[in-house]
Amino acid sequence: INIRNDTHVYGVGSKAMQAFTKYVQGVDIYDLHYGIEKHQFTGIAKVTNKIIFAVIGAVAYHKGQDILRKAVKESWNIWKKQAEFWILGSISDELRKQYENEGQIRIFGAVDHDEVLELMEGIDVVICTSRYDTMPIVLAEAMMLKKICITTDVTGTSDYIIPYRNGLICKSDDVQSLSEQIEWVLSNREKLKSIGEE
Repeated sequence: INIRNDTHVYGVGSKAMQAFTKYVQGVDIYDLHYGIEKHQFTGIAKVTNKIIFAVIGAVAYHKGQDILRKAVKESWNIWKKQAEFWILGSISDELRKQYENEGQIRIFGAVDHDEVLELMEGIDVVICTSRYDTMPIVLAEAMMLKKICITTDVTGTSDYIIPYRNGLICKSDDVQSLSEQIEWVLSNREKLKSIGEE
C-alpha cells in the first residue's frame, strides 16, 4: 500500500490498529478516540425486578447473538425467574420466528438510534457477543448511561475494562464463558450500581 507522506492513519482502538499493522508495515498508525454527545433519559421506566440483558446490533454471525441464544437455552430454567434477554437489531424473518418460537429471548427487530436510547433506560446489562469488533459505539453509550457491560475479549472496549470493577469480559465464541458472566451479574446485584458508576 502506498500512503502519501502527508497522510496520517488512525485506528479506532487497538484491534483496528493491530489489523492495520498486520498488513501494512512501515506506516505509523495513531489511536483515534471518539466522543459521544451527552444524553438525558427520556425513555421507558423499568417495570420489572428482573435484570434485563440486551444485545444491540443487527443479528449476524460476526455479532455472535447465537452465543447468547445457546447460553440462554442451556440455563433458561435457572435464569427465567431472575432475568430477561432482549435483542435489538435487524433480523431475518426466519430467524425471528425461531427465536419467538423458543420464547426465551425478546426480539425487538430494527430500531433507530433514538429508540435504542429510550429502551436503554429499562436495560441493566448490555452484552456485546461479537466475534470481532474494533470499538462498539453501543458499549460506549451504555457506559455513558451507567449500564453494566459484558463484552468479549476481542473488542477494543475490553482494553478499557477492569473485570468486576467497571465491566465484565467473556471469551469470544464461548458459551460457557458468557454464561459465567451472566451468572456473576445475577449473583452480585448489590455490586452493579458501583460498577455502573465506574
